[in-house]
Amino acid sequence: MLMRKLGQLILLLFSCCLFLGWNNVKAADFSIDSYHVNIDILADGSANVNRTLTYDFDGEAHGLLYQQAVRDQAQSLTDSKVFINNQPVILNASQANNTYTLTREGNLYKFKVYHPVDGDQLKITYKYHLNQVVKNYADTAELNWKIIGSNWDQDLANVKITINLPKRNVKSLQAWSHGDLSGYTKVDKQRGQVTLSLASNPANSFVEAHLLFDPKVTFANTYRSSERVKAKIQAQEAALAKKANAARKKQRLMHQIGAFFLLIVGFGLNVFAVLRLSRRPKNTLFPASLKSAPHNFEIPDLPVATAQALCFFTQPNSYAFSAHLLELEAQDQIAIEPLDVKKGLLKDQPNYLITLVNARLMHAPEEKLLQYLFKLNSKPAFSLKDLQNLSSKKKKRLAKLFEAWSKQAFEQADIKKYQGFAHPAVSLSSAWVATNLCFFIAMMFANRWELLSLLGLVSLGLAGLDFYCYKNHSPYLKEDVAKINQVRGFYTMLDDIGRFDLRELGERILWSEIMPYAVAFKLAPKVAKALYANFSEAELATVLGSYYPLFYHQSFAFATSFNNSFTAAIVTYSSSSTGSSGGFSGGSSGGFGGSSGGGAF
Repeated sequence: MLMRKLGQLILLLFSCCLFLGWNNVKAADFSIDSYHVNIDILADGSANVNRTLTYDFDGEAHGLLYQQAVRDQAQSLTDSKVFINNQPVILNASQANNTYTLTREGNLYKFKVYHPVDGDQLKITYKYHLNQVVKNYADTAELNWKIIGSNWDQDLANVKITINLPKRNVKSLQAWSHGDLSGYTKVDKQRGQVTLSLASNPANSFVEAHLLFDPKVTFANTYRSSERVKAKIQAQEAALAKKANAARKKQRLMHQIGAFFLLIVGFGLNVFAVLRLSRRPKNTLFPASLKSAPHNFEIPDLPVATAQALCFFTQPNSYAFSAHLLELEAQDQIAIEPLDVKKGLLKDQPNYLITLVNARLMHAPEEKLLQYLFKLNSKPAFSLKDLQNLSSKKKKRLAKLFEAWSKQAFEQADIKKYQGFAHPAVSLSSAWVATNLCFFIAMMFANRWELLSLLGLVSLGLAGLDFYCYKNHSPYLKEDVAKINQVRGFYTMLDDIGRFDLRELGERILWSEIMPYAVAFKLAPKVAKALYANFSEAELATVLGSYYPLFYHQSFAFATSFNNSFTAAIVTYSSSSTGSSGGFSGGSSGGFGGSSGGGAF
């Protein structure tokens, strides 16, 4: 009961994740697979910006949008260029394909690129010049810019921002970044370069860069102030870094607690499954496999559909029903006779007529499928051609009746208790898989991949414990093992029938009685071939009795013809803090560009 409730809970959580994920995908017609920005700072404090995005569209769009926010009216955007897949786009107001417009509305510069797409991936590059990017103070120069604004409604994948100063060997260079705490900032003083990288930037989140460096680097900058702000900015950033590091520490602690909890849960699941099984009496009886079952020459005292279910542990299929008809024919309940071969359904597959002999069969509650077939015509008989000519409505009804017949035959085999979570092999292996899943998620939470080897050994140990427990607490009853071994031994005998001298078997084999089982086990062609290799036509007519007319071209043609026709009728309807390199800080240092963003239209 506990395992079932746990399984239902996991299924519910998984379904919720799928639902939320699906809604998220359907909300957007595209994703942004990479977002790279290269910024070259010039000596006058302005910047040349190269912003390249890779879109992956799921549907149609008329074009692309991007807006660059500026600080105030004094800051301007000039020298714009747009490229799609490295091909230039023309600036004009025609709204023709591969053109773009650029307008200013207050403190927003808006690009509108006309380029129809339909399920395509494309790369777009915006190039432009911004003035007043850097401000020179008496004691430092400052760049404070939300390079990626918060007006993106999609997550941005593979984000990389590179800021190049106009000089190298900038010993005074410090940089801080603000945004998602998973980001990383690299400060290269020798190259005069700062790189911000982020695997994924959440939707509606900005990425801000805050740089301090010697004002001599931007010596020609006219955007300046006589204030001394360096100490104040450093203190501000130290406070933000402290807050971010505290948040990271808290996050790591929560991850470690979660990881520890998952380790306990995972280990406990497996131990619980073992203890639950260990309460059963010791039992080492298991049925033989199909390959190892010893030959059995005794015909099973079971209906063919039940024998098929016990042999393969599956619900009886159309071959089992074909074999069931042969059973009924041997019991004089029905008659099966070949029709004119020239009127056959397919080459080498003659037509057959199945006729009712015993009227009591029409009242047997377990034969509703056969009763429906006998009611297809005015007389209680049907041919394989009748099956092919059924209407869609009748095929659907036939499929439902066959499904009911198959389930009923499967229940009679009484092997449901050995399937699903009722079977210890399934419950133990499911618990072991759940344990390993918990171990893996725990390592992801804690980010402690050095524990992989240790947890791998624990997992192997649990697998060994599970196997030992299973082998010593078999779920199989003694009488069920005997029945399964009898059926599987009969199967292996028929499968190896070509190795025997059938004449030497003598009276050990009643060939007329084994054919239904050979059909149910899909071994009829092999058995027919062996019979023709050992007996003459006259002898076959004797040993096969009423089944002999069902042979055609040295094969048991009825099995193939009926199964093909019946399957064709039901298959359509069957179910189944210092400014050096480091992590991002939260909050903001108040940089311009916060309203920047984009998308498609």
